[in-house]
Order: sequence, then C-alpha cells, then structure tokens
Amino acid sequence: MLEESDRDGITLLNLPRRTMTGPLIPLGRRATEVLTLRIDRTVVPTGEQTLAWDFPVPFAFLEVGGHVAVRAAAIESFASGMHSAAVTWGTSATSDLYILHYAIRGFEELRQKVRNSEKWLEDNPQLPLGWGWHWRRWIQLEKAGRLREDYERQFVSAERADELVADGTCEVDTTIAAWLADRKTRPAAGPRQWPGWLQQVVRALRPVRRGATR
Repeated sequence: MLEESDRDGITLLNLPRRTMTGPLIPLGRRATEVLTLRIDRTVVPTGEQTLAWDFPVPFAFLEVGGHVAVRAAAIESFASGMHSAAVTWGTSATSDLYILHYAIRGFEELRQKVRNSEKWLEDNPQLPLGWGWHWRRWIQLEKAGRLREDYERQFVSAERADELVADGTCEVDTTIAAWLADRKTRPAAGPRQWPGWLQQVVRALRPVRRGATR
C-alpha cells in the first residue's frame, strides 16, 4: 500500500472503518475474540437525527466516518480524532483497506469512557454542542440510568446475525478472532529476535545516544 502511494504521489490516504458486532461480550472475554460480524452497510444519520439523538438504528450501525493516514513530511494540519487532514503537497485517495472498528468493548469500559468524556467536556466548554455528539448522548443516557440498555442494543442475537448477513448488511469476519486464537495455540516464544535492519539502526544510534548524555 505504501509503495503504491509513493508511486502515485499520494500523501493522504482515507481509511474507511467497519464496525464489528456480534453477541453480548461475556465477562472475561475480549471484544476482539467474540465480535465476528462486520457491518458493511451503515446508516448515515441526518442533521436533525444527530441533533435530536434520535436514530433509526443502534449506534454501531451508524456511519461514523473513517480515519486518515498522512505522510508526515506533507502534513499541514489534522482534525481532532484524525478523521481528516490537510497536506501541503501530493494527492489524496481512499484505500481499499479498512479498519476493523471495535467501538464497544465492554460495559464497564464504555461507562468509564463516558465518565472521562463528561469531565473532559466540562473542562472544554468552548466546544460546540455538535462536537462529540455521541459522547454527549451517552453522558445523558448514563445520567438517566439507560446506558446499559443502549450498550446492549449494540449487539445482536445469532438469529438476527443470520438475517443481517442474508440481507447484505453484515458479513462474518473472523480475521482478528482467528489470529488471536492462533496465537494462543502457538508454543511459548523464546527471547525476541529483532530484525537485522533494526539491529543495525540501534547499533548506529548507540554512539549518538552516549554522546547526548555527556
């Protein structure tokens, strides 16, 4: 991907996101192990729906945009969350690759992030009301005692998963879950062996680092 970008003069690459869902995450399990349903067809909320926090589907099924990868030498500025950026030279393109997005990883994790976001927004009252709207919505749901209800809506039963795959909304994607399972079955690794090129870089830097501490 990087070689192709260099060849085509691309310095900003848009990376779409695909949110993952599946059954409720059992205690002691990781979202990356359990969620194997990739949402390919999302709903773009209208401005009115976003302002009213009234959506036709659970948050996981909303289009929330992707991220960008930018060549450091070309960067001029970037937006909060790295959802967009401006470059001083080169062209932009949208990648065929996408980010598997595990937006919801557990109820306690979500609740802690909601509390952190509430404190952060209190410390930054200059931000417009539309900024971080999804966190503002979850903050209000937490205050109303409805956060767990909304959390559980982000997951689907096995029967519902079959329906979503059949109508093209979702696709089964075990990329991460299978990789994690494979790691568990591998024999314990010995001492880490760094690649030869990295060892050369470290050796080259050692005199510089010693000189910098004198």
